[in-house]
Amino acid sequence: MKAAILHGPKDFRVEEVSDPTLEPDGVIIRVKACGICGSDLHIYNQGGTEQSRRVLGHEFSGEVAEVGTNVTDVKPGMRVIVGGAGAYAEYVGIPRVMLNRNVFPLPEDMSYEVGATTEPTSVGVNAAKRAEPKEDDIVVVLGAGMIGQGTWQAFKAMGVSRVIVSEMGKKRLEVTRVLGADMVINAAEEDPVERINEITSGEGADIVADCAGSASALQQATEMVRGGGYWQIMRGTYSGSQPRSRD
Repeated sequence: MKAAILHGPKDFRVEEVSDPTLEPDGVIIRVKACGICGSDLHIYNQGGTEQSRRVLGHEFSGEVAEVGTNVTDVKPGMRVIVGGAGAYAEYVGIPRVMLNRNVFPLPEDMSYEVGATTEPTSVGVNAAKRAEPKEDDIVVVLGAGMIGQGTWQAFKAMGVSRVIVSEMGKKRLEVTRVLGADMVINAAEEDPVERINEITSGEGADIVADCAGSASALQQATEMVRGGGYWQIMRGTYSGSQPRSRD
């Protein structure tokens, strides 16, 4: 089969590799769609010896091609969403399949492309649940990429009345407005911390979810969350960031 192999920083090569081995308790998935995670981009850009000849890709969906002799609840031909790795390839082997744990049925009316977004969307849903928001909370989400989009929409779906999104990219800002965020802050044109302090009369937001993964967003989060508030770091930050306390 073909797979995209990472040989080093910014060095992907599509090569012929061995097909995955079918284990008695496992399945082989024919990959239909795979997303590009921010972590994949970091690894692609930075590379490193430990990443040599690695197959990336973990946000994917596909079709069950083969099932092991001990597998009874997953059938060949099933359309599935998969929790696994190595999906920049034609096939992926899951050594021990667990239905609704690492392999999930893909609804017939959902495309493979949409199915591949389930994993990053679940990150936002899980974050919102862990925050246990109240309806009258002021929630700020920093960053409107895939994780940020899933996060702020999850907060809205849970009934939060005021969800504010801060982002610098014009396209992401427009998408966020169209999808219905309560307020959008263009961080390229105004200071998000000053804006939140203005909105909250200096008290700060009840919940801040940092989905941007930058040193500046990390600092902003510490300065805009209220005392006793809830602060989430949804993505790794750049090295060298040392945020100051709000106090």
